[in-house]
Amino acid sequence: MATLSALLHYYRFDCGKRTIDSVLADWAEFDPHWVKLAIVEAIYRGRYKAQSVYDILRFWQRRGEPCYRFSHEFERSICGDFVFVLPQPKPKYPPLSLPSLNWNYMTTSPFEERLRALTSSPNYCT
Repeated sequence: MATLSALLHYYRFDCGKRTIDSVLADWAEFDPHWVKLAIVEAIYRGRYKAQSVYDILRFWQRRGEPCYRFSHEFERSICGDFVFVLPQPKPKYPPLSLPSLNWNYMTTSPFEERLRALTSSPNYCT
């Protein structure tokens, strides 16, 4: 189903006021392979509407088999080696970023400097 959704999204099918997921839910009564072929047939005919795909599916259902006009080369060019990437939803909030601290510029107290000097001396017992 992800491929079908990606096809409809990528080729910007007009679904009216409905979402692609609700359109695909209505087409669940059909074989998913038929739905893919019907989408490619609609693209071949230049009909980028979900209603056109549904009309093709109903026609094929009455006939009992799919009857498409496109060649397998056309189908391969439409959805063969193409990798469909669905858009990721935008996050509600931007990611949190912590301020970076530059430890080299941190000031030390005279006590810390004296303690470091004592612990780095060769006479310091470990």
